[in-house]
Amino acid sequence: MGNFRVCIVGGGLAGSLLANGLINNGVDTMVFERDEETLKREGYQIRLGDPALTGLASCLTDSQLESIVQKLGRYSGSSKTAPSVCNTKFQTILDLSALPTYSKSSAINRVVLRDLLLDPVIAEGRVKFGKHFSHYEIIENGPSGNESVKVNFTDGSSEYCDILVAADGSGSKKGGDQDQDDDFDFDEKQASFYWSLSVPRELCPFDNPSDIPDRRQVCLDIVRDWAPEYHVMLSAGAGDEDNITVTRLRASTKLSKDWRQRLQAHNGNVREEGHPRVWLVGDAVHAMQPTRQVGSRATSKNLLTRHKGNGREPSYARHCRHVASTARAEKGGRSGPATVYSRDRD
Repeated sequence: MGNFRVCIVGGGLAGSLLANGLINNGVDTMVFERDEETLKREGYQIRLGDPALTGLASCLTDSQLESIVQKLGRYSGSSKTAPSVCNTKFQTILDLSALPTYSKSSAINRVVLRDLLLDPVIAEGRVKFGKHFSHYEIIENGPSGNESVKVNFTDGSSEYCDILVAADGSGSKKGGDQDQDDDFDFDEKQASFYWSLSVPRELCPFDNPSDIPDRRQVCLDIVRDWAPEYHVMLSAGAGDEDNITVTRLRASTKLSKDWRQRLQAHNGNVREEGHPRVWLVGDAVHAMQPTRQVGSRATSKNLLTRHKGNGREPSYARHCRHVASTARAEKGGRSGPATVYSRDRD
């Protein structure tokens, strides 16, 4: 595509998937990741359904996609499942798999998926690690002679591009059944067990998560009158207390159709604010809870959108916002703040 260049800040799931799609379609792309290459962050187990797989297929080669499909639901006994809603006595009151309109999905460890997506980009030499984003500037006459974006990093370096994509998370500065044996071998580096407990604030005896002396015990105290199955679940992995994290759920509101213009007006019409050459992806623009494939569905499905009519930016942006807000509403992404006690083990 000539000298057209895209810079992506953030090498997580959204950033690395987008980078693969651009590279596989001949677009000059560079990813800037703030972490060092040797750092392996742990994260939630996530789920991928048909909409997410459709988006993945549009960005990846057949072999890249197959490597991900091989990991889906590998140890769950079923490639695609749906949750069951149980009461405190562990009695099933709703089996969502019985609803034909409910989107089933398969589990995969977030770190495993991130490595599968980022490794091909690294192999192409399109990732720079240890690059902390600072700010960007809109340059009228860039290196190509046209308007461009200057991306600045905290180490004093900078890069030029035609489009800047923010994929650096919620803290962004830019705005069939398989038989399963009772005992089986598995790679512990690719396996995970995940649970979460959402607690109303009035039931949490601590104001600050850092004040909780024993996070697991707090969870067990809250479910003390529940069925024994819940106690077994929350007690799994005793000794790995460092893997229990506490966070407050975030809530998102739907962006207005003219959010770019509003942002510019609010900040004194500064050219950089809300500029159409700067895009936000995933958690950088809308908070997604780590449940039921919401983020993967919204982000990857957006990538399939094709320009219609005159192909200008607003039509694509409106479609992306609609997909994201609909997914959040369907999966509970607009829920109010609460405290979550969760555990993820690799």
